[in-house]
Amino acid sequence: MEASSLRVQRLAPRALSAVAAVGIIGALVFTPLAFGGVEPWAFSVLAVLAYTALAASVARAVMLGTVRRLFTPLLIPAVLALLLVWLQYVEWPVGLLEKVSPGAVQARQRLASVTGGEVGGWVSPSLYPHATRSALIRLSAYIALFAAVCGYVGSWKEVTHLAAATVAVGFAASLLGLLQSFSGATKLYWWRELTHGGKLFGPFVSANQFATYAGMCMFMALGLFMAHTRRAPGLGTRRLGSAQRRAGSWAPQRFLAGFGALAIGSAVLWSLSRGGITSLFLALAGFMIALRVAGRVRTKTLYVVAAGVVALAAVIYLGRGPVFKRLSTLDEVLRRPSEDWRWRMSIDACRMGLMFPLLGTGAGTFTSVYPHYRTVPTNRIFSSPHNEYAHVLAEAGFVGLGLLFLVVALLFARILRGLVTRKDPRACAFLAGGVGALLMVGLHSIVDFPMRAPGIAATAAVLAALLYRAVGLRANTQEGREDHETANATRGLAAVILTAAAWILACNFALDALRGQLEGRAIGRAVEQVSPATKHVITFIEASEESIRAHSADDAQLYARLADLALYSAATWPSSQTAEDAVKRLSLADESLRLRTMAARLEPLNASHQFEIAMGHVISGRDALAVRHADFACELLPRDPWIRAGLAKGFLTYHRPDLAGDYLARAERLASAGRVSAAQKAIGRVRRDLGRARGTP
Repeated sequence: MEASSLRVQRLAPRALSAVAAVGIIGALVFTPLAFGGVEPWAFSVLAVLAYTALAASVARAVMLGTVRRLFTPLLIPAVLALLLVWLQYVEWPVGLLEKVSPGAVQARQRLASVTGGEVGGWVSPSLYPHATRSALIRLSAYIALFAAVCGYVGSWKEVTHLAAATVAVGFAASLLGLLQSFSGATKLYWWRELTHGGKLFGPFVSANQFATYAGMCMFMALGLFMAHTRRAPGLGTRRLGSAQRRAGSWAPQRFLAGFGALAIGSAVLWSLSRGGITSLFLALAGFMIALRVAGRVRTKTLYVVAAGVVALAAVIYLGRGPVFKRLSTLDEVLRRPSEDWRWRMSIDACRMGLMFPLLGTGAGTFTSVYPHYRTVPTNRIFSSPHNEYAHVLAEAGFVGLGLLFLVVALLFARILRGLVTRKDPRACAFLAGGVGALLMVGLHSIVDFPMRAPGIAATAAVLAALLYRAVGLRANTQEGREDHETANATRGLAAVILTAAAWILACNFALDALRGQLEGRAIGRAVEQVSPATKHVITFIEASEESIRAHSADDAQLYARLADLALYSAATWPSSQTAEDAVKRLSLADESLRLRTMAARLEPLNASHQFEIAMGHVISGRDALAVRHADFACELLPRDPWIRAGLAKGFLTYHRPDLAGDYLARAERLASAGRVSAAQKAIGRVRRDLGRARGTP
């Protein structure tokens, strides 16, 4: 009996360690290959994997008495950032919120004055709580991954295994990108259409995001390549320990790491990402400086330089024209930065942040709020200002930006201390590779938004944990192992029960994003498959609304889709003159307006909801209400001629040429004053339609 109990005590930590490893490696492999993890179903899966890894690491640490390994100084600002996003999401008393974030209350008061409702006693600081809740899930997954890796890693063997897994996925993604590029593919994996435009490369929907991810993997490969050395600098002919001799004898691993770095670097150049390529070479300089600080720039310097030359030669051989042509556009951007859209969007994002200096507009709300502050002459929908730091300022205020800089400062201080104090050549080489990877992300974030892709953010979280643990791992024990041989059975059972309960609750919360996406697809199919002229439409709408309230009560887009379904059903209802049909048609129209109003209250600065409400009122013959909401839509987009031209076209469609002429004139004045030539084409089409409706040429 005692032997069996002892066997369980020894096997339980190993089993939990295996579960943690599966969760960590699963996240490293899944998120980049799942289109960068940008879709709701993907980051729900990422969150489940991260929570699983953390639960296993916590249970194992409690059983072995190594809980302190899970807690690092980096967790303090990370948890504070998570608390900040949670505070953005939950509701506050209106009186208190007016003092902390008056802009959030004013936005809802302006909406209430138009819709006829009232601002409740409790209000969320976020201007779109559903987006903030999604951001909360993603951030918690990244923090869970970081803590899980800190708890899992106890030896250099585990560090190299996780780093090698990351490099292997980066190599696979790079190979896929090169094959897609050479074959002229326009679909992800040759079958998935892009839903939001952009230029794909590999499994990523954006070539710029691929460049950041591949650059991180390349520097990790360089760190592994430099780590496999037989002799440490400054040690003369003194023989190293057995573990270091084994590391130096791994010629196949050294070759694979070098070949992987070469292939991944070539893919970054071929991705044609200007910011990614520029950041790569700047980060390479930082990598060399880190090696110099550690005293490592000696025999292997020639190898690194040679690898860079070979990568450039490969790109030139495969086709230098596209790469050099793309890079040549940097000169125009540098000569006239104020005309570059990214520069102007960054300034707009900073203005957003200054309007909400403490709490920001809410994590994840940029797409919904930015059009209100947009000065760029376009009607495109942007998910980021192409500047990660301005993005954080806009959504999280100065508090969030300060926490971001604190995390970066603590991590780099830890790495620098390791480079200066560590004598182990493996640690110094790996830390230098980590410096290059972090610089790649940080520099590219100035001109793009790589951290908005969960595939990159999750990999960065794992890398940060590996670097943090690499500084403290000891080389004078067998593979640096610090674990105990057996576990405390009683303490372990309690830990497993508690962590299992927390894991179930966390996973249920994370899967709400997946449920919402499935609900949206069901509504979309209803428009195509369910006959609108049946009594089942009303039943379907009621059931869908009840389901949305159960798991996505703050998702404005789901309510908007239901509103569109109700309006479509009303417009296509049988044209018979019976009183019953007329009542049902009017009931569906009113249901559409009610659902759209609910969506508008969840997104108070989204002008598209006001546009649809205006069209709903004009269909019902309520011109005064239609004009009120149309004017509010124009107020939400003060510099946008497209919304005014769209309103003119909508009023003209429903035979209101007088109203259409007014909004068309507004669009023409705004386009002329702002020199928005891109809107003239849309305005010209509406002008011709209006002329035909009035019987004039």
